[in-house]
Amino acid sequence: MESEEFGQLDGTFEINVIFNVAKRKLRQLIRNWNKAFITKAEQELLQMPEISSFVLEVELPSAKYPILDKKSIGEFTTTAVGGTFDHLHDGHKILLSMALFLTRSRMIIGITGKELLQNKKFAEALEPFSKRQNSVTRFLSLIMSDDQYFEIYQISDVCGPTGYLRDIDGLVISHETISGGEFVNKYRREHGFNELDVTAIKVIGDKDSTAENSWKGKISSTDIRQRELEKIRKYEQYS
Repeated sequence: MESEEFGQLDGTFEINVIFNVAKRKLRQLIRNWNKAFITKAEQELLQMPEISSFVLEVELPSAKYPILDKKSIGEFTTTAVGGTFDHLHDGHKILLSMALFLTRSRMIIGITGKELLQNKKFAEALEPFSKRQNSVTRFLSLIMSDDQYFEIYQISDVCGPTGYLRDIDGLVISHETISGGEFVNKYRREHGFNELDVTAIKVIGDKDSTAENSWKGKISSTDIRQRELEKIRKYEQYS
């Protein structure tokens, strides 16, 4: 477990759950930790004398993991993924993690620039590009292997780098942006580029989240921005 920066108003902090990490990578990660919480089943596998470790008396339920259209780890030499990545949340992290899972070598990341943020709700609470870029970089540094690397581009149109970088094999998107994936392939086809193999990741939300109800209940940066503004206004009211 890694705690990052504390919230300014409510004392909350971010927790990342790290799994399937090589021991050498784990040794690098724990340099920035002060405590580790380990399940009872793992305590024999993870010996970390460098920091304080606490064994949790819990058992993790067994889970069946979905097959991504029969795709496998390192399926594509180069993948692309894009988004606003504002107030980086679990939905973003799953999208980035699955893109990395499918990446053998190079990962192209497009982060939305100000041109496409004009009509965002609660725009005054949007994080600047530099902060969003840093959040993505920090998260990927936790899970990326030594033989993978990524490049970050600022997006000013729908296609972003997929519209001008030829050597891309796969595109990873969320289910709510499937139409965007279709547009990208249409654009690439018209400009003589290869079409991309598109993998759509389900959004995190309640069981009734669908395209018809605009993915009601999903984890949303919009909701996070709204809550941030409400906290700030409440804080200002009583300060």
